[in-house]
Amino acid sequence: MALAKKGSAKAFPVIALVLSVISGIVAPIVSIATVVNVAADNTTATVDEATTKIGEVVKTDSGLNVTVSAVTCGLATAPNTFEGLDPVVPQGQFCQIDFTVENAGDKEAILFPNYFGGLIGDVQYAADSSSSKFTGDNSMSITLNPGLSVTGVAFVDIAAGQTLDAITFSDGILGSEISILNK
Repeated sequence: MALAKKGSAKAFPVIALVLSVISGIVAPIVSIATVVNVAADNTTATVDEATTKIGEVVKTDSGLNVTVSAVTCGLATAPNTFEGLDPVVPQGQFCQIDFTVENAGDKEAILFPNYFGGLIGDVQYAADSSSSKFTGDNSMSITLNPGLSVTGVAFVDIAAGQTLDAITFSDGILGSEISILNK
């Protein structure tokens, strides 16, 4: 409208028009590049990639040292993260994953206990968010500063009679996953 209006300055409307055309070209390119980059970095762990076992330290790309100390399956309930509420009942059975995460990196890490999960074959199972927690802490997340560590438990609901082949840990929503053999 400013370009068609008689007697008005044309410099700013022309600049705005040129910038909007350029952004219309650049925006889809940046969006596509972002999606490709995220897809390339967000790999999913498999049992075949697991080289460490229970009790061994696994180092993530983001500087976290993860140790799974025990896995216990066949549990009929798990404690509720929210005090005063009834225990959580699985649809099948719970596997309890006892873990320690140490921040050996140089920046803070925001962690959720349900970053842990499990694999049966290459099928992924997520941790139950209403029962998984950090030891001594009922919050849904924790900020772990460099040099500090935290322990916790994660509960994974799987079919009765099965066991987890591997334990998974993802160091964030867009982070890569690691897997630890359950042996």
